[in-house]
Amino acid sequence: MKRMRLGHILGWMILTCAVLLPFQNCGSGFQVEGAGKTVTASSGTGAPTSTIDDINIPKEVKPALLCGEDGYNYLRRNYINKNCASCHDDKALAYPLFGRSDSSLAFQTAKGITDEKWHKTTTENGFCYPNCNLSTSGQMYKAIQEWLKNRNCP
Repeated sequence: MKRMRLGHILGWMILTCAVLLPFQNCGSGFQVEGAGKTVTASSGTGAPTSTIDDINIPKEVKPALLCGEDGYNYLRRNYINKNCASCHDDKALAYPLFGRSDSSLAFQTAKGITDEKWHKTTTENGFCYPNCNLSTSGQMYKAIQEWLKNRNCP
């Protein structure tokens, strides 16, 4: 009786791990740069009031026009490599492979992803940890939208 109950509990534990494992972050030591910074209240009280979500702010100055492979490489350096490539890389933990190390292959893959899919996975992605979802009013999201309109340079 005890043995049967122990087997039942062990079975549930294995099932729970199997269900939860896909929802863990793909990369080891993954961390969003700047996440969790606090700013002081505008009233001057010095009390932390909000979190700066600087994932929405690119580290580099955006080129005049984001287009083609050069534009995509800007997105890779400022968002994709830090937040997506740990799963969408050459190891193929998650498809499509728009984060692979060969920038030309990554670009070709990225071009094939629909605008709707880019929107959904950059703003409402349940696999982002701790949170790499972009704000639609943020600079990085707007840069991605610009690139989507100019996947092929004019």
